[in-house]
Amino acid sequence: SEFTSLSRSSSSGCSMYGKTALEEILNSKSFGGIPRIYRPLFTHAMSGLILCFSGYRVKEELKQFLFMVHSMGGSVRKDFVTKVTHLVSADTSGDKYRFAATFGIPIVSGEWIKKAWDKRALLGFRAEDPTLLEDCRVKPFQGAKIYFFGVPDNGEKERMVRELERNGGSECKDYRKEPCTHLVVDETGVGGRPPDVRPETYVVKSEWFWVSIQMDSCADEKMFHFSDQSDSLLSPKTVLSPSTPGSRKRKRQNRKEILNALAHPDPLPPFLKPGRRSSVGDVAMLSMSGSFLDTPDIFGKECMDPSGVISPQPVPPPGSASTPNIPKIDLSTMSPRQQVFTELVQTESNYVNILKTIIEVFKKPLEDPERVEGTFLNPTETKIIFGNLPPILELHSQMLADFSALLSEWKDEASCIGDILLKYADELEKTYPPFVNFFETSKNCLMECGNAKPRFHAFLKVCQTKPECGRQTLTELLIRPVQRLPSISLLLNDLLKHTRKEKDHPDTAALEKALHKIKS
Repeated sequence: SEFTSLSRSSSSGCSMYGKTALEEILNSKSFGGIPRIYRPLFTHAMSGLILCFSGYRVKEELKQFLFMVHSMGGSVRKDFVTKVTHLVSADTSGDKYRFAATFGIPIVSGEWIKKAWDKRALLGFRAEDPTLLEDCRVKPFQGAKIYFFGVPDNGEKERMVRELERNGGSECKDYRKEPCTHLVVDETGVGGRPPDVRPETYVVKSEWFWVSIQMDSCADEKMFHFSDQSDSLLSPKTVLSPSTPGSRKRKRQNRKEILNALAHPDPLPPFLKPGRRSSVGDVAMLSMSGSFLDTPDIFGKECMDPSGVISPQPVPPPGSASTPNIPKIDLSTMSPRQQVFTELVQTESNYVNILKTIIEVFKKPLEDPERVEGTFLNPTETKIIFGNLPPILELHSQMLADFSALLSEWKDEASCIGDILLKYADELEKTYPPFVNFFETSKNCLMECGNAKPRFHAFLKVCQTKPECGRQTLTELLIRPVQRLPSISLLLNDLLKHTRKEKDHPDTAALEKALHKIKS
């Protein structure tokens, strides 16, 4: 065969050049003679490339690959070192695959080498040709047979199946009877782990599926293992993290620290310690301690006992073994005006946190040019979707600071909320129209990009699973600025009603002006 005869010739001690390689040397601007070589060189198509193999077990196949790579000027390393430029992988498993995926190193199948070899007669051809790399890349679900469990049939499952097939996998219709490599579970649609799953089948959260598409490589299944019991405390948080020396020792140490923390919960914050008189500022801190996506009525009947004493129910910190025994705080001495203002401060805090989430979780990552996965949107699309959100966040952060300062030094007969609102009224009038008036355009652009760009859609799905988002979509979060001013108006109406009951209160006129400006 061609391989055998050329190998014999190369072992005779003579330099062997192919026609393509010889012409490329002679046409080079830096030609300084024909160098002596110790392997056949037919082309420079892989010159400067360093390859590493993963998952290939057949010795003869590997020998053919090695001969082709060397004959095209490339090099091969047994271990995955930092200088490796391409990973040639037979599947989507193993440490080498994880490392390459983490650091954005191209992962291709052996077909890449064969197709490059077929083009060895082309002068100037390079194996890094983007079209060839894309044609031969190892897709995230290459060879996977996936069953979707609990995914609603509202178009979502159909889309997931379509993305699965586009990324090299196929759907398993019955995981009990057919071969099944992965069982993807939608946590919101099931009550527990599916029964009768084979031991070799990965049972993973749906987040694994979307992260794999977003990263354009198969995510580590261990990071997204699904079980009936919540194991988030003892499971690693890093996606696609390569193994590093000493990582097992650190994991054991981290687990020990977590278990110690569970056994010794943090002490109560100072303002909740028994024997200390509660203040209005303390109440505000309590009311803001829960999820920022919740805006509960902190004066609702469900949390008030017959004596008029409210029992705050703060969300326990992550990792707490149990909710601390929180002493009851008496809010019955608060005036109705003070109660409504406390609710205004709480909802303002929630709103500011929502804006921060939109920017930190969605906007900034999309604008980051250094992302391993590359960019999902062009600058124009990003601008249309997010509009002028940063100025709105800056404005409300300042308002929240002033509200909080007033609440901490509250005096029922003298505290003026209207003055703060009038201070920012003109800025509110300037800042909101560019966002509110173009919200439908933003929403349509977001929907079109999600439909046309699978990796952007996957990015949105991954972000939605983060605790900061409370499982709300970006569209649901982006509508909050549209709703905020009407919400403030309703609370100001209540404030004004209670303020007017207090004769000659200094806040009445300012509240009336502020309400008029916000409504106009």
